[in-house]
Amino acid sequence: MWGATAFAADPQLMILVMPNAKVLAGVNVTSAKNSLFGQFVLARIAAQPIPAFITATGFDPRTDLTELLFASAADPSNPGGLALARGTFNVDQIVAAAANHQNLAVLTYDGDRLIADTNPKAKVAHSVAFIGSSIAVAGDLADVKAALDRNSGANSIDPALAAEVNTLSTNNDAWIASSAGVPGKKVQALQAVQSFEGGLAFGANVQVTGQAVANSPQNAAALASVMQLLVAASANNAAVNQLLQSLQVSVTNATLNLALTLPEPQVESVINGLAAQRQQAQTSGPARVRPPAR
Repeated sequence: MWGATAFAADPQLMILVMPNAKVLAGVNVTSAKNSLFGQFVLARIAAQPIPAFITATGFDPRTDLTELLFASAADPSNPGGLALARGTFNVDQIVAAAANHQNLAVLTYDGDRLIADTNPKAKVAHSVAFIGSSIAVAGDLADVKAALDRNSGANSIDPALAAEVNTLSTNNDAWIASSAGVPGKKVQALQAVQSFEGGLAFGANVQVTGQAVANSPQNAAALASVMQLLVAASANNAAVNQLLQSLQVSVTNATLNLALTLPEPQVESVINGLAAQRQQAQTSGPARVRPPAR
């Protein structure tokens, strides 16, 4: 079921994560780029124009990133989080580009260079800091400074969540783990979810796996019914339905298990089809209603 990326989340990035983190997600950019699906995605990105400011920094995310890690405390009263990246950053060029940009200030914090948003209209001051030339930390200014303070410490997040992250990141190219349930929970059935995890492994087949732990076996079964209804509802969209037809849904006690294996060319075909539908809709625009004949 699992892939074999033989990779675990970067320990240094994990140290920077806030101690009260409840949701973590990551991408092994290097292994993803080396897969057939990753090369397909890169080709699509390469076809898009790069913003002038990004060009001025000398940073190309298509070639200069090796890993991404996202972390959140899942606190509705403080919805901020951290985006952490391992890669190659020309900090001098990035700082020079920022210095010439309105509403950006270049600062130094504990010896690390930091770029802060100074827009007076912004409700929250966002920033990005660089640790050497290989790590970038982005988020609210206070969260970024706190991450820099943790740089010389040790990983202090919940040990159970850290162990889950280690397993997921070792076996997948992209993954997510949450010990706080499903954000938002607008769907009543999702209110029973206490934790969840998921992973994507890219290869000749794209493998999708997921688990959601409910507060009772009955609610886990209800979640399984919701998933089956979603599959049935996807019949109205041929492309999406094509993806979901091989979805396997099962329940073990209070745990909902999901598994989906798709040939990589099929995934490309579906994505191209969805993109063509969206482009056609944008080109045709909204349907015009003719006035009634007089």
